[in-house]
Amino acid sequence: MDIQGVYRNRSKVLWLNTELFLLHGFNHIPESIGVECLLVPTPWFTRSIQTDKRHLSAITQVERTHQGGQFLWMVTTNFSNEEALLRLVDGVTAEAGHRGYFYITASVDQGSEMFDLFKRVGFTAIDTEQAWEYQYQETFEEPKNAVWRKSSPSDISAINCIQSNLFSPAQKWITPSALKSPPDYTLLIDGEVQGSAYIIKNNNTAIAIPYYSQSVLFQNQNTTLLLRTLSNSTLRLYVLLRGKQLLPESDLLEGYKKASDKRIRMIKHIAVMNESLETEYNHVKNGSTGDVLTPLSKTVEFKDKI
Repeated sequence: MDIQGVYRNRSKVLWLNTELFLLHGFNHIPESIGVECLLVPTPWFTRSIQTDKRHLSAITQVERTHQGGQFLWMVTTNFSNEEALLRLVDGVTAEAGHRGYFYITASVDQGSEMFDLFKRVGFTAIDTEQAWEYQYQETFEEPKNAVWRKSSPSDISAINCIQSNLFSPAQKWITPSALKSPPDYTLLIDGEVQGSAYIIKNNNTAIAIPYYSQSVLFQNQNTTLLLRTLSNSTLRLYVLLRGKQLLPESDLLEGYKKASDKRIRMIKHIAVMNESLETEYNHVKNGSTGDVLTPLSKTVEFKDKI
């Protein structure tokens, strides 16, 4: 398949994951597909769907994360339509279940047509997020008695308690606990653990995903302190705020530049059922049911073109 041909004829590029866009950008698409074709196994899989034998409608990629997966991106062409997108998303979800995923997530712009599309095939909104690019400031008033340092084993228990209080049951299901996935940095205020941050790095770009105890009053200042700590080793710094960590835009306009609109995180839970029950429950083809017990079966209509 001529990937560059897809790009020349594309009508829309739908970024479904903020981290991928900020770290890799548009050029990551052919690079990731190339690696996937050469290496087995990989943490992601790419699938496409055609309107007919000559025209590609859409192509998408899913990455394995924790116990599930997440849509990274989706490219649609001039030949795409809503029915093709519905079949692609539902078919990829079915394959994720065959691969042992317990859920699949997507991050879409608030109020976009993709939100309605994912909702139609059984996805539910669980959280919000927004990304900001840090603009370095020469003068900065540091919060008192606050310091970020690399996380140590002695911090994990306190961090786990903070996360347990912050995350809803739905968020806990898709977020590895600090016991299994320790954060990169820990925030100490007056010597007590009051927050943590995960750092995603690639070349000279880094994304910080901080979480704070509900008792922390100056989240914006502490986030800026974290990014200044990272500024010596990276050229471009971003912060990705989620759920209860989201701040009013007025608090972030000074010192930050908006990197994405507010996005909705969506999830669909997957349960592999006995194939003998498929005729009773099957909705892979029409995408009209929102139940969590989704039968997972391969369909002759869904073709893997990668």
